[in-house]
Amino acid sequence: MLLIRRVVLEDLGGITEIYNEAVLRTVATFDTVPKTVEEQKL
Repeated sequence: MLLIRRVVLEDLGGITEIYNEAVLRTVATFDTVPKTVEEQKL
């Protein structure tokens, strides 16, 4: 069963890791360099 929940701050590290993988390996974002967790907080 799939559980969908609201994101919490503790999820940010994993989200950033997934996002940075997309930055480096796809054209799905306009970013060209990986972001830090601190940058993602903004």
